[in-house]
Amino acid sequence: KHVQSTKLIGTLTGQQQKADKLAADYKRIADTIQARVQKANLPKPKVYVEFGNKGPAEHSFTFGKSMWGAMINLVGGDNIAKQAVEFYSPINPELVVAAKPDVILITGHETELKKNPNAMVAGFNIEEAEARKRLAGFAARPGWSELPAIKNNRLYGAYHANSRTISDGASIQFVAKAVYPELFKDLDPTKTYQDFYRKNLPIVPQGTFYLEPVSK
Repeated sequence: KHVQSTKLIGTLTGQQQKADKLAADYKRIADTIQARVQKANLPKPKVYVEFGNKGPAEHSFTFGKSMWGAMINLVGGDNIAKQAVEFYSPINPELVVAAKPDVILITGHETELKKNPNAMVAGFNIEEAEARKRLAGFAARPGWSELPAIKNNRLYGAYHANSRTISDGASIQFVAKAVYPELFKDLDPTKTYQDFYRKNLPIVPQGTFYLEPVSK
């Protein structure tokens, strides 16, 4: 849909060549990832994603076939919420524990920095140390210590806002790397995100946009 809408905007604004390039760059990211996953033919890790705006004490939205859920599906992961959620909504915490996800992704936003001291944060001008501190709080949820994702140090954080526009090619790369870390260890999603701005916008974003686990 990003490809289609970008081309449409190009037509409406008389910038078809620019739109075609943006769409082609985005499609190339998706196609490259899908081709590599198909060729590798690996088992599908189970993935749970949650918007961490409410903090660890309360489960917030997860995603079915929209936004982060769509990215999990696109890169060949097994989204544990796909049967319970069509687009986005919370699911029962017991369902997460019962599903035993191999990978957990918590997304956050800058707006939560002062609103909720326990909410996940990420984005423009967010310090990495603050984002990591808040992400760690989710690992301490009841029942989560025994989940494969937590036991195997596969808890990830991401900038929630980069899931709605054609700049989220970087987020597709990040989700692919979270689901298949060895297969996509060459990808640098933060660089992809910043390069998108360098090429197309008047600023280069600084902050924390993607968090991979730190080796223990």
